This record gives sequence, C-alpha cells and structure tokens, in this order.
Amino acid sequence: MLPVVQALDGEWQLRMTEHDAGDAAELISLEEDWMPATVPGDVHQALMDAGVIADVHIGSNAMECQWVSQKDWWLRKRFVAPEQLGDYTELQMDGLDVYATIWLNGVELGKSDNAFLQWRKRVDEVIKPGEENVLLVRLESVSERLGRTKFTGWNDDWGPRGVLRAKVRKPQYSFGWDWAPVLPSIGIWRSVRLKSWRQYHISDVYVRSQVSGQVDVFVTMSHQVHEGQLEVRIQGHGYEARQVIDLHGANHYANFHIPDPQLWWPAGYGAPNLYTYEVYYKEDGKVLDARQGRFGIREVQVFEEPYPGGMSWGLQVNGEKVFCKGANWIPCEMFPGIVRPNKLYTALERAKEADFNMLRVWGGGVYEDELFYDWCDANGIMIWQDFMFAGTLYDVSDPDFRRSVIKEAEYQVKRLRNNPCIVLWCGTNEDGKSWGYRSEQNDDAGMEVAVDRKSRLELDNELFSMILRGTVSRFTQEPYVESSPQSHEDYGNHPASGNSHLSVHKYCLDYSAEEYRRYFDTIVAFNSEFCIQGPARASSIRRFMPADHLWPPDTMWKYHMSQGHRNYYHYELHIKYAEDLYGPVNSLDDYSKLGAAMHAEFTRAEYESARRYKWACGGTMVWMHNDCWPTSNWSIFDYYNVAKPAFYAAKRACAPVLPIIFPLGDQVQFYVTADTLQSYQGTAVIGQETLTGEVLWQEQLNISLPANSSVCYYSRAQSSLVQDVNSVLFMDVTLGDMTLERVYYFPFLWKKVRWPEPNIRLAVLEQKQGGGRVQTRVQVSTDVFAHFCHLDVLPLEEHFLSDNFFDLGAGRSRVITIDSPRPVKLADIQVGHWLTTWL
Repeated sequence: MLPVVQALDGEWQLRMTEHDAGDAAELISLEEDWMPATVPGDVHQALMDAGVIADVHIGSNAMECQWVSQKDWWLRKRFVAPEQLGDYTELQMDGLDVYATIWLNGVELGKSDNAFLQWRKRVDEVIKPGEENVLLVRLESVSERLGRTKFTGWNDDWGPRGVLRAKVRKPQYSFGWDWAPVLPSIGIWRSVRLKSWRQYHISDVYVRSQVSGQVDVFVTMSHQVHEGQLEVRIQGHGYEARQVIDLHGANHYANFHIPDPQLWWPAGYGAPNLYTYEVYYKEDGKVLDARQGRFGIREVQVFEEPYPGGMSWGLQVNGEKVFCKGANWIPCEMFPGIVRPNKLYTALERAKEADFNMLRVWGGGVYEDELFYDWCDANGIMIWQDFMFAGTLYDVSDPDFRRSVIKEAEYQVKRLRNNPCIVLWCGTNEDGKSWGYRSEQNDDAGMEVAVDRKSRLELDNELFSMILRGTVSRFTQEPYVESSPQSHEDYGNHPASGNSHLSVHKYCLDYSAEEYRRYFDTIVAFNSEFCIQGPARASSIRRFMPADHLWPPDTMWKYHMSQGHRNYYHYELHIKYAEDLYGPVNSLDDYSKLGAAMHAEFTRAEYESARRYKWACGGTMVWMHNDCWPTSNWSIFDYYNVAKPAFYAAKRACAPVLPIIFPLGDQVQFYVTADTLQSYQGTAVIGQETLTGEVLWQEQLNISLPANSSVCYYSRAQSSLVQDVNSVLFMDVTLGDMTLERVYYFPFLWKKVRWPEPNIRLAVLEQKQGGGRVQTRVQVSTDVFAHFCHLDVLPLEEHFLSDNFFDLGAGRSRVITIDSPRPVKLADIQVGHWLTTWL
C-alpha cells in the first residue's frame, strides 16, 4: 500500500495553566475553559483572536504580554484516524516551539526541546484506527525553564558562556532584537500529520549534479531491504530516463548523464532551469512508497583573488563569477507560525522586483518553509543560508545540547540540499570570533571599533569549525563559511578579505553624515550585511503609533523603534543624519520625508559603490529586506508591505545594466556595470546641468562594455565642475537598441539647494488586465527638476509601482507602471516631490 497521510493542521484547542500545574490525564477529557487555536500558529495570535490580549503590534501593547511566556500552554486536537493503516504509523510534528511534551490517547510519547528539529514517534500501539483519538501537547514556560520572570533583549545577561537565549533552540529574535520586541514565540509552528505505511519505506533522496550533465540520485531506505526494486526517473527539457535497482540493503544510488544539460542560473545570468526526479519503491510491480521533487544542475565555488590592498571574496556559479546583490531576510512575523503563503510570496516578489539575485536567511530567525526555497529555485534567487545561531556564544559542552544541535544541522541540511537556490551555508551571525578584536595599529578610519568580549576559540569553535562544517561537507556539496562576518585577519570584520558587516551608517556615527561619501573610498571584499536604516512612511507610522504619541518622539517611540548601534534609538540616528544632509526635522512629516530620503541615498550609494568595484568586491546585501512587526528602522519595505523610498533606490541600483556616477578621492568617475553574460557596444553622454535645464557642459563617449564587468569611462576632478549648488551631473547611456534611464549625481549635496517648483503632468497611456490584477502605464513629465518625484495610490500596500521616488530632470518624462487590484483613474493618483508633504 502507498503511505496514508492524515493532516492534523487547522483547528485545535488551547488553554493555560500555571507552570507544572496541569494534569494531562484530566486535560485530555476536560471540556471547559478551552479557546480556539490554529496549527500552524502561535499562542499569542490565539490570545489576540480571543480578545485576551490587545494587538501586540500597536503602541506598547506588547510590553503587557510578558506574562504569556511565564505560563504553560496546552494544545489539544481530536481527530478520527483512518480505518486502514499500515504496519508502521508515525506522528510527525515539523515544529514545536519549544519545550514540548506530547501525549496521544493519554499515553506520553516523548518530549522535544528544539524548534528547528522535526519530532517523530512511532504510534502503532497507541493509535485507534477508525475511532476518535486525542492528541495533547504541553508547551512549557520558557521563562520558568530559564529561571527568568522577564527578558530584556537579545544580549540579556551576557555571561562567560553567552546569553540565556543561547541555551534554547528556538528563534533567537523572539527574545528581542534591535528591530523586534521581547516576545518569545510559543506554539506548534509548523505542520502536524499522521503518516502510516509499510515498515520498509524510502527515508531520504539526495540528487547531486555536475555541469557536465552527470546526475547521481542517492536513495536511503528506512531499513536494510533485500526484496523489491527502486525505480528512479529524471526528466526535463526534452530528456527522460529511468533506472531500476534491485534492493540489497539500505543505501542505493543511480547514475545518469544528460547531454547538453540546461543549467540552473542565478537571476540575470541565465534561466533557473529545473528538472524533476521520481523514486518508486516497488514489490511485485506494486508501488509501496514514492518520492518526487525538483532539482537544478549547477556547481558553486568560492573565489578569492588579490586586488591592491586586499583579497576579494565571492561566488562562482557554473564557472562564472556572479556578483551577489540582495538583502538579508528575517521571518515575516514576530511569531513565525502565523506566516501564511501570501505574505511569504509577497515579500519574495519584492526581491524579484528589485533585481536581487541573493537573499541571506539570517541566523537569528528560522530555517524557512519549503515554499520559500521552492520559489527561490524557480526564480533564480540564490540563498546564503545561515544556521540558526546569532549574536552570542553557543556552548556545546553540554552533551544534550550538543546532540540536539547535531541532529538539527543534519535534519536541515538533508531537508534543503536538493534546492539549487542554496549556494552557501554559514555557521553563525556576528558571534565572538566573527568580530574578533582590533589593535591600535589596525584602526583604519571609518570602521567600527569592536572589542572581543570573549573569543569563540575558548568555548564553541568546535560548533562552527567542526560540527557544522562537517555536516555540510558530509551531506551536500555547497561551500561553507564559519561566520558572517569573517575575515582573514585578527579583526573578523575587516573589509579587505572574506565577508564583512560594514556600512556608511556606522561610518556616520564617527563623522558627520555630510562627509558620508568618504566612506566609499574603502573597498569591501564582500558585504554580507550593510546596515542602513530609515523611517517607514508617515501613513504607516500612524497605523501602529497612537495618535497622542505621533510627535515628538517619546518613550513609546523608544519602545517601538528600539535601540541600535551605541545604544542610540533608531529615530535619533534618522533625525541626526537627515538634519546633516537636508535640514531641520520638526514634525512627523519632516521625520518621515527627510529620514526616508537619507535612507534612500545611503542605500543607493552602498549598492552602486560595491558594483563599481567588482570584482575586487564580490557582492553586497542590505540589512534588511523585510520587517516582522510594525516599526520604523532597517527594512526597505515595511510590515504593511508599503515600499519605502529606499526600496526603489535599491531597485534602481540593482538594475542588470547600470550607469554609475560616483566620487573617488577628489575625482568624480563615470562607470557602466553589467551583471549579465552579454557584452555591449554603445555611447554615453555625460554632463552637468542646472535644475531648470541649462546644460553647463557635456561630452559624448563611445563605450565598449565586456560581459559581467564594470568599467570607468571618464573621470573629472571635482574642482573642475561648475560650482553651482543648484546643478546636477547626469549620464545617458545607449547600448545597441537599449536606452537606459538617465542617472543623476548631486556633487554638492542638498542642504543649500534652492529647489524650483515643478509642474508635473500625468497621462494614462494604457491599461490592461492580467493575473487578476490591472496594469496601468502612466507617463510622468516635468518642466523643471523634480527631486524624489513619486506617485501614490491608496491604499499604498495594494498598489505596486515599477519605480517611484525617482529624480526627473527638467523637460524630461518617464513611464511608470502601476500594478493594482482594480482599475486606476488619474484622479486616484496623488503626485508628490521634494516640496510636498509625503503620505
């Protein structure tokens, strides 16, 4: 018989007891005092749905919910099991957060203490086929287990062996971070099922491929089997083949060779081609078990090459260097169990819209759902996959903790290794030796001074250097790095080798933001996390901040927007930098507009500077892509899915082929960079013009751009520019029949600019429907320079624009596509720019 699978997700019941006060025997049959709950889900969400606690996303409500982690929580599911079950029946729970005890029909099955490890138990002697069964799960108080009544943040009580949260294998960010509140998640956060099949079944399938076309399929059976066959099929792109293997033990393999294989490529470098595999376990021609899935043919290696002053770091895919441009990804909700596919896919679509080719799954969150990786496979988004360790030391001297971590690593690598999107595994985020120390002699200007609190070599070097590295090398063929960041020097966050966490944002802590461009004279070999922060739109802030706390910033702002570097509250840095660049911040509208402009400019500069330095720099990723709750700091689009101006700045700066104007020392340089495998011939017109359109000078250049390169075509001393603060540099590039959008560069910054009042005109060019949405093409024109020109259609979260918050030069126009759930009329579109109030 084929496996019988019964999903046990959906409606459950929930109730609370004091710690160690509940009795499983009584609770199995007790009828009163249960409330509805959903699995996958979280206790906090069930309490909000029942009106027991207020919405934790609003104001300071989350501060009142610390008591939730101090209780024990019980979840109950009644279900009728199938009448026909096999001789081997398992209860499988993909995610228990975190200290769980499980009973079925009054029989204690076992315990779990790792939210990242699937819990499985054979239940043949306990399950009642065709009858009602009762599944009961107790989630023990995290606070009581750790001996704390209250947690105070991600670095709570740092001690000689790390922080308290390091003892708990659950999402680390739920203990609070500099972008999330202290609100430990609690729940059955992934699916639950009953699975029944023959005792002998397929346990694991691993597909290993090479660009030569060799494909090896490794199949592991649950036990040694000496009867029957395995039939292995692969197909795709016109190729189809099968092999039949006589079973002779537990481990088997089949080899294939695909002529002219269609390789899996990252976005921008080619198509993300996928093949399918099917594995059948048969006896006497009958299928007893089966596995299916997709795989891509590709190979990945790390490259390191010297450049003057350092050594680059990056990735090669299928023998081609790939410039990695993207973002750091965190869970989409404070409670990962409540993330639903539509929210996941919307956030992923944002990455695709921005022309990102890499996301880093950050180590303080979760190993994402299969839906996440499958989508990235299909869309060519490479994944830098952290193991779930972040921001502290992890002591593996406790044998139980060590065993749990080893099981977790093996489970997750095996679960995800057939996904071609995963191109790198990383041991940890910002832990101990990853920062290392800096001596006085190595105090390069502009880099954050860090002091190693305790060397990882003393406690947990074994975890990252041996256990995790060994797990990756044993079970898959992708590269591994111990840490993000990690350099080849004593100071682990040095920019001249390996991967770093450096940014203009940190530089401005030591210098005025007016001097921010000096930071970009330093090459960063690979920036796995450049942190830039800026406000949410004012309309979003009004959704989560009570009306009487909107301005000036108060203690509720401090709570909801968190502290960051050097214990500045995030809004304090937003205001400081915005005032350095643009002028006084005296209201919520000033804060949102000027801070967002700063955020966008810093984001643009980070991407463009990294791209002009390729291949001395192998890639760069913004911190961060998304939010897990409503706040106003790091992300480029907010919790409500409203894109910040920084999102559009990132999108423009990550275009496959991009003109770049950027300073280096006392020179202004004009580049064109291409992240494609195509070469180009064309022309470039460069120059300087006033904000009213008077051309001060211009030159035309013939350009030849090799594939996958960045070339500087022109350099000019800043002192030789026309010294007019009301002017801007521009670059127009045509490559064959492709005309790129004009790019601008302000050589004199913005504080003293006298902005002309633009007359912006709109015209609808076309409107059509597709995919259940409406696409409206709108032409935007202006008479004089329009800084941060933008279009808004309410509600903001339902309308996606092909570009927004862009600069539009005097007498110029451009076409923007508005993607909407319903037709858009001109009257629905609000036009804004630098001289207007922003929504």
